[in-house]
Amino acid sequence: MAAKRRPRRPFGRVRKLPSGRFQARYPGPDGVLRPADRTFATSTDADRWLMRKRIEIEEGRWLDPAEGQTTVRD
Repeated sequence: MAAKRRPRRPFGRVRKLPSGRFQARYPGPDGVLRPADRTFATSTDADRWLMRKRIEIEEGRWLDPAEGQTTVRD
């Protein structure tokens, strides 16, 4: 009997790391695939994080994480 496949996630990707934790990644509005700033204990936690990111993007509240790395000196 073949294993049942999970339905495709509508937004982003989640993968299980060798540590047993889960990493979430999502495509930003600029098309760049960006990883979450942390890992998650469960795939459900990672899915919830992805849902929040999707809402931020759709509502126009998303901030580019790379922009926050620019210092005042630069």
